[in-house]
Amino acid sequence: MVSKLQSDPDIDFAYFTFGDLAVGLGPALTQAGIDVTIGGSVPNAQNLEVMEQAGSGFWVAIPTETNAWVILDTAARALDTGQPVESYYPIPVFTPDNVTTTTDEVPAYPTDIGDQFRELWQVN
Repeated sequence: MVSKLQSDPDIDFAYFTFGDLAVGLGPALTQAGIDVTIGGSVPNAQNLEVMEQAGSGFWVAIPTETNAWVILDTAARALDTGQPVESYYPIPVFTPDNVTTTTDEVPAYPTDIGDQFRELWQVN
């Protein structure tokens, strides 16, 4: 990654499909004198800490709790109708301006998503 960024100074942003792929990149880029913004999806705690310290970038998260409820709902709808089903749900986008915690677990949003699905399904 460092070599590619050194060879093409027009690149000013590096996007990673998984946060683990970017671990350790910040110090390597600093040592090489390369200034690029780093971001991506599925961040880990270190990604969020580095982003907050750098004051730039973004990370799109996929909360496991939200994902689980939506997958279950989608599967139930597909089985019920026998048709393909599209599902959508809100995902958090972390920036240096809104990151308030750097835990390994990405919070579910909305925070009561399980209760909302149970109400929708009319189950306890």
